[in-house]
Amino acid sequence: MRMRLTLLAASTAALLNTAGAVTVEEIVRPQRDAIAHCEDARAELARQGALRMKQLEEVKAWHQSLEQALADLIAFQEQEYERAKAAEALFVSRAASLVVEPGEQSWVPHIGWGIFGYFEKRRDDTNKAIAEAEGAIERGETQFNVQGVGWLSGKALKDMLAADAKAMADLQTALDTGVWQISYPGLGWVSGQSLAACRADNEKRIKALQEQVTKGEFQIHVVNLGWVTRNSLQAMIDGEEKRLKQLDADVAAMTLQINRAFFGWQTLAGVHSHMDKAKKDKAAYEAAAAATISYNVPSIGWTTGNDLDVAIARAEKEVAGVLQTAGEGKYAVPTGVGWLDMNAIQAALALPDCRPKDSPSPCLPPEHRPILQDGAARVPIAVDTDVAFRQQRIDLLKTYRAEIATLAQPRIALFDLDLHQWGRMQDEFTAEAGEHRKVIERKIKWLKEIMQTEIPGAGA
Repeated sequence: MRMRLTLLAASTAALLNTAGAVTVEEIVRPQRDAIAHCEDARAELARQGALRMKQLEEVKAWHQSLEQALADLIAFQEQEYERAKAAEALFVSRAASLVVEPGEQSWVPHIGWGIFGYFEKRRDDTNKAIAEAEGAIERGETQFNVQGVGWLSGKALKDMLAADAKAMADLQTALDTGVWQISYPGLGWVSGQSLAACRADNEKRIKALQEQVTKGEFQIHVVNLGWVTRNSLQAMIDGEEKRLKQLDADVAAMTLQINRAFFGWQTLAGVHSHMDKAKKDKAAYEAAAAATISYNVPSIGWTTGNDLDVAIARAEKEVAGVLQTAGEGKYAVPTGVGWLDMNAIQAALALPDCRPKDSPSPCLPPEHRPILQDGAARVPIAVDTDVAFRQQRIDLLKTYRAEIATLAQPRIALFDLDLHQWGRMQDEFTAEAGEHRKVIERKIKWLKEIMQTEIPGAGA
């Protein structure tokens, strides 16, 4: 009898020891792993949230840099205004010297005929129009074409900066309230709220399992797998190891897709392709910036450095033509007896005066002599005025030519920002692959531990 009781006690102890092979911690291992998974996701959520905020800050910084681009274009416009005012002042200063006798009208190159007060009114109207235009610029109403942006006014830029600030504030609110989402390996789209719920739900499940064990209600089988055989469990392990190999293959082939704010779904190959193209585009743009890139320049419109070179050469050729024409005595001005050049005036003045009787032939009517002398006096003034006006335009074009490449800076800065952000995106793939690997390896380890501790004959 004593022997039978001893054997029964030994048998009971053996059963208890066998049951003890599966501990409470082993039972709740998947829930603890799930909590760890969610905590990893929470850390990644915070990191990506900070990264997205940095992206918004960088875009805002670029928008702020456009204030200088607008200032540069406004400076170009102001140069044109100064040229226009100087031209009108030139015409007013020369008008009195260009009166065509015996009349009261002046003929001024590039303007034409005008009487006393006409040129002053023209100057005043020009100055008034410029003042109104400058007022519109000061109020932020005037649009300028900024490289990389298009048409932009001061008010529109202010609105863009306000939108940047709002986007950053909205993001911060979403992060603080836990509604901002990211795509995380093994979980899909998660937020701060869903991850908090993940932890709470798994902790609740752990407590429920612990209570079942304490009450003796837990049945011995493979937790979270149900009834399995060695072959079916091995198939699960093989499937996860196949997933791991496929992950390595995707990483090596740069075809692993990840999702990040701003970029959406991307592969590393796609990121490299984008950066290669962006680098080539930037190099081509920089090479062409001073020569063939078109800019919208005040008083000219769309033009390139090469176009300005052509315009400067053409204008200088026109000045040389005017000077050559004047040097050859062929520059004509209006006189009381018609349009005459210096050669014709001098030839006429060389003639003797006509007489009522026995007049020489050819001869010059005496009343024409003072008219022609007046015309001869006005020829050099007209030539000087003509050349001065043309030279003002040449000087403006040369100033534009020397400074035109500065208009490319916003577009170049945009290239740099794009390359910087996409370059940083490259580093995300290593971290993402590590997270995928962690999930798969964690499951493989769990399945192998079940194989070793729960499945009969697995260690044979």
